[in-house]
Amino acid sequence: MSIKVQYDLTPLEKKFGPGNVMLARSAVANQVLMDSENYVPSDGKDYLRGSGRASKDSVSWNKVYARAQFFGTNGIVTFKKYTTPDTGSKWTEKASNSKMKNWEEVAKKGLGIR
Repeated sequence: MSIKVQYDLTPLEKKFGPGNVMLARSAVANQVLMDSENYVPSDGKDYLRGSGRASKDSVSWNKVYARAQFFGTNGIVTFKKYTTPDTGSKWTEKASNSKMKNWEEVAKKGLGIR
């Protein structure tokens, strides 16, 4: 099962038009993917990290165990110990804590705002 993270930029469409927002959405999705990579758990082979994909309005990691790793549980076992430092569950939220200002700047650039 995969995990897909979406974000809503609908309010921006009303203000800047759907065409401009489509460019901004794509740019932000790519930035979220790049910035989240260091927080995605790694088993040394980076299968989960390598499965990340950005689309026009979402980022997804497509491995059977992605959902369990993202939420920190598979319903039976809770994952508490990650071998790679600074990685763990809810990696997009961890990335947003330090990168949100950058994501806002990427969105503004995509919308033509300075």
